[in-house]
Amino acid sequence: KKYFPIFVLPTLVAFAFAFIIPFVQGIYLSFCEFTTVDNATFVGFKNYIKAFESKQGFLSAFGFTAAFTVISVITINLIAFAIALLLTRKIKGTNIFRTIFFMPNLIGGIVLGYIWQLIFDGILQQYETALKLNEWYGFFGLVILVAWQQIGYMMIIYIAGIQNIPGELIEAAKKEKLKKKEDRWAYLDKRDEEKAARKEEKRKQKERKRKRKALEGIAKQAEKDADTYNRYKEQFEKEKARAEAKAKAKAEAAAKR
Repeated sequence: KKYFPIFVLPTLVAFAFAFIIPFVQGIYLSFCEFTTVDNATFVGFKNYIKAFESKQGFLSAFGFTAAFTVISVITINLIAFAIALLLTRKIKGTNIFRTIFFMPNLIGGIVLGYIWQLIFDGILQQYETALKLNEWYGFFGLVILVAWQQIGYMMIIYIAGIQNIPGELIEAAKKEKLKKKEDRWAYLDKRDEEKAARKEEKRKQKERKRKRKALEGIAKQAEKDADTYNRYKEQFEKEKARAEAKAKAKAEAAAKR
């Protein structure tokens, strides 16, 4: 802590001269009309008003810049993170792959722009067009160029972050994942059991309903049979009584004779 300011001071001075002072000067020059930095004339918000009034100027450039920022940042980070995950899986030749992916970041932007312009123009020439004839060709060409250059750099950052994750945390995450997987299988088994139980209960209910209907049918048939029996019995009793009465009448008639 005692010598901290001594070590920080050179970096702070370099940062101030290289970034802070130019940044503040750039803000001041945005309120001026100038051809060089030495002959700037303060004009207030005139430059900003003129920029916003120009539909084909500032607003168009701002839209392209915003779209480029979103697409390039998402593309670079997704691809870099995917490559970092692959290169931390303890596969053979990871150091070679890291070097290959990082090499484009060592090439200057001007050289990369010239090389990729030749590549894109060579491809588009087959379709009788060129990179500068369509703003969207230039837009996506720039996205590809920046992604190709920056993916290796972001890959190194992600690799460093992944390798610094404590082993205990990774082990705990694996156990938690395994536990969730077991809980999910247990939940699925329980759901299947409950589903089977509901299905069996429905089957039993249908069976009880069928038996109840069958018993009701048997009871109704028994009632019909009992009615039929009683009706035939009653007829039989009547016929028997009638026959006995005839026999008695014949016997009495024979006795009189």
